[in-house]
Amino acid sequence: NAVESVQDSSPEINAQSLFNRGRYKQAAVEFSALASSYKSSYGENSLKTLAVINRLAETYIKLGREDEAIQLNRRVLRVLSNSLQTVESQVLNAKVLSDIGWAYLDLSEPDNAKHFVWRAVYLRRKLLGRTHPDTLRSEHNLAAWYSAQGQYKQALKVQTTTANLLEKKLGASHPDVATALEEVANLYGRLYLYIDQIHWIKKALFIREKSQGTEHPDYAYSLSVYAEALSDVDKFQEALPLAEKALSIC
Repeated sequence: NAVESVQDSSPEINAQSLFNRGRYKQAAVEFSALASSYKSSYGENSLKTLAVINRLAETYIKLGREDEAIQLNRRVLRVLSNSLQTVESQVLNAKVLSDIGWAYLDLSEPDNAKHFVWRAVYLRRKLLGRTHPDTLRSEHNLAAWYSAQGQYKQALKVQTTTANLLEKKLGASHPDVATALEEVANLYGRLYLYIDQIHWIKKALFIREKSQGTEHPDYAYSLSVYAEALSDVDKFQEALPLAEKALSIC
């Protein structure tokens, strides 16, 4: 979800490449170094510096360091609150809100997530349009928020729409489409519709394998969801080796 108007330099491209390949610890080191460098070069309150700090926070979420990610992003929000005159700063502000909501959802704190999730959806729809990929990423958080409230049918409605729109916007082989399909699968699982869950997670798994390879952490996650779905329909012999493979990747 990088802010498109902030131009990437070679170090940023390298850090983003590490992130995309699932090498989150190394990506965190690179983004942290970039943040320090940009503070010196552009100032700690520059949009370029704030965008990199946000990318570091996003990497922390992937590493399970949600509390640190929230702390970093709240700091970014405080700075942005005084400089929302440009579209670029407003877009970054919306992304930061979305990421804080995501972090709180990962921490199973939907009450804390609520304001950030809904505010991000509102702002991104307003700034970017209903079908922009970044808006749809926030809609994904909205579906997760509904799910955390036990509103699985509403969550499924939002998430299925999000997955279909992302596929149209990004193409059927994009990792973000796989993420959306995984959540559709998870919601079918919560509704005890395991055959449907298997159908959707197999689609996600196919995308993961083709776009990210079989050693990526996201592929391991899809594989573990598939294994769990198979076990739910008593296909234990098929599920066990998949679960073991997923663990070996992680």
